[in-house]
Amino acid sequence: KSCTATRGPGKGRGSEGRPLTWPGGGAAAKTASYRQAPPQRLAPCSIVRVGGTFMVLVVFGLIGLSYIPMVYLYSDGSTSGRATLLGLHVLLALAVVAYLQTVFTDPGTVPLEWHQKISKLRHAPYRRCHKSNMFKPPRAHFDSVTRRLVLNMDHYCPWVNNCVGFFNRKFFIQFVFYTSLSSMYAAFFLSQHMGLYLSSERRSFPALNSSKPMSTEYAQQQRVRHSRGVKVDLPFLGDTNMSIMILMGTIVDFIFSFALFIFAVAHFWMAARNMSTIEGTNLSRPYRLDKWRNLEQVFGTNRLYWFLPLYGDGPAGDGVHWQLADGTWDGLAVEVEPLENFKTEDDDHHMTIPGEEGAGATELASLAGHAGQEVPDRHHTVSPAQMRKSD
Repeated sequence: KSCTATRGPGKGRGSEGRPLTWPGGGAAAKTASYRQAPPQRLAPCSIVRVGGTFMVLVVFGLIGLSYIPMVYLYSDGSTSGRATLLGLHVLLALAVVAYLQTVFTDPGTVPLEWHQKISKLRHAPYRRCHKSNMFKPPRAHFDSVTRRLVLNMDHYCPWVNNCVGFFNRKFFIQFVFYTSLSSMYAAFFLSQHMGLYLSSERRSFPALNSSKPMSTEYAQQQRVRHSRGVKVDLPFLGDTNMSIMILMGTIVDFIFSFALFIFAVAHFWMAARNMSTIEGTNLSRPYRLDKWRNLEQVFGTNRLYWFLPLYGDGPAGDGVHWQLADGTWDGLAVEVEPLENFKTEDDDHHMTIPGEEGAGATELASLAGHAGQEVPDRHHTVSPAQMRKSD
């Protein structure tokens, strides 16, 4: 389907200078405000999520790959060793809590009350998702993995065994960020012991055929550890396995630290611009406010909770009603005027949307919900995906 329209004399106006908004809804659109986010909910269980539990175990296995060597090497009772482990545990605690919050928090779906209000309207301003049979609020998309219509869906992540949406996107960004910091931290301190282990006879890497005598510095560290009686013994690993674990942990931490840091910066940048992975730049532009209000729609209005993996009052809004850049609101349950009421003066170039009955009102509502944007030029074709992304 496509529609053609002529540019009117004003921005976001028809050929007669009339704003393309819902009749009687303009005042409501201007006076609406953020809805309070509902309490945190547990993500529903499904066969897909049960099967994806394996990925959760993989994540904790990767954490242990760097955690065990760090505890083994720095549990020497010294002040520096204790400070090193304290920093590691703080970063890991933030990363693990944020990860569990992402896994178990419901990303959000269409409220039944909102769906019922829209279904009672004669000219519904929103499309019905043919996969879930629910009306789609602005920025909602159907997740084919969890089989749910997710509010402000960003993407499905197999690493968290959940879909990232409106209510758990904050935790996902925190998880990626704190995991990158934890990996950088562990990689830095583990790399300091690589040379000592490579030069050790008792803790050599067989794969590297290292059989040099134990270095003086490493031998002194071992004497201190034994004299204080705080050496962590892991007999099930053995010296050779521990050496391999330290080597693998260092390599994995270096890789994850840089990759996840770039990933975290990219997602924070998108949150600051009110973008999502699915929408990209064009579809998210009508909802783009200033950067602080954009971030509040992800991290909440309490700045303290921006850094803590706690739900608090939740993100600003309810994931259904969205403020537009021009001050109006999208997601309101109001009627739209029939398409013929918005014909231009030139009948040859009036706005037409071929298709089933009622499709014109639906497409017009998409334009009306984005009031403030310029109407396309004469003969300019706009696909429905550009106005509101389909399933």
